[in-house]
Amino acid sequence: MANSDLSKLKILFMYDYFKTHVNAFDQDGTVSVNEIIGYLEEKTGYTFERKSIYADISKLNEYIGMTEKVVGEDGW
Repeated sequence: MANSDLSKLKILFMYDYFKTHVNAFDQDGTVSVNEIIGYLEEKTGYTFERKSIYADISKLNEYIGMTEKVVGEDGW
């Protein structure tokens, strides 16, 4: 599903999830990959693999670093 429209939407949904559900400065405000997978399934109707979630989190952290947006010490 690497270049499908759904995979592109997935990363946008993930970005929105982190922006609205996760506080980067709250040490207790962690989120699990299972929670993200559940959120994505609720929004898209599709279950994504953990490996693709980790890859997208890495890409989101890369984006944050390149745009110099402050999220947290270690990113998301």
